[in-house]
Amino acid sequence: RNWIELERRKQGITRSLTEKCVRHILFQGLKEEGKKKQFKDVYMVKLDVASIQEFIRDSEKLPVLSASSYIIDLAVMFNSLRSVQEGVPGYPVECFLYSAGGNILAVSPGSHLSEVENSLRRAFERDYLGFGPLFVRISSTPLINNYRMMIDDLDFKILAEKLSIRGEWEHDLTGVEVLCDFCRKRPATGTLKMEEEEFYLCKECYDRLEFFRERGHMRSKLE
Repeated sequence: RNWIELERRKQGITRSLTEKCVRHILFQGLKEEGKKKQFKDVYMVKLDVASIQEFIRDSEKLPVLSASSYIIDLAVMFNSLRSVQEGVPGYPVECFLYSAGGNILAVSPGSHLSEVENSLRRAFERDYLGFGPLFVRISSTPLINNYRMMIDDLDFKILAEKLSIRGEWEHDLTGVEVLCDFCRKRPATGTLKMEEEEFYLCKECYDRLEFFRERGHMRSKLE
C-alpha cells in the first residue's frame, strides 16, 4: 500500500528506485567477485582421464567401443569413490561433486589431500581396476569463494602436465606388421573368431574385449 501511495504522489518513482537498487547489487557483486576468500585447509581436487576420446574411439568396431566406454565408466563413476572411501575411512559421498565423462571433481580436507589423490590414482591402476592402467592427471587447489578462478587454476595445472608428457597412446610401427582389424593402429598378436569370422587382434583390444566379456553387462555384443 505504501508503494502504491508513493507511486501516486510521484509517478515513475518505483521503477527509478528499483533500477538504482539493481545497479547497487550488481556493483557490489562485481566488487566481491574480485575478492578471494580461502577456506581454511580445504581443497578442490580434479582428475582428468588422459586422452579419453582416443581411448574410447580407438576402434570403430562396436564391441571394442562398448568395452572401452564401460571401462571408463566403471573407473570414473564407481571405482574412484570406492577407492577414496577405502583410503580415507568416513569420506562422505557428498564430497564427490562430479564424476562422469572422464572427469572427477571432489573436495578434500588438507589433512587427507595426499590420501585422496593417491586413492584416486589407484582406482585407475590395473591391480584395482582389473584393466589398464589408465593414464590420469590430478590437480588440486585451495577451496575459495570464486568458482571460476578455482576451476581455471585446476585446468591450468592439468594442461601443464599434459604438455609435459608424450602422448600415452602413440605407437611405433615398422610397416611390416599385420595390423589389428579392430583398431588398425597396433600390431596384431593373435586372432579372435566372432560370428564365423576370424579377426586379427592386438593385445590391447583383446584385453578390453575379455574385460568386458567377464564383467560387462552387455556380453551379447561379443557373442
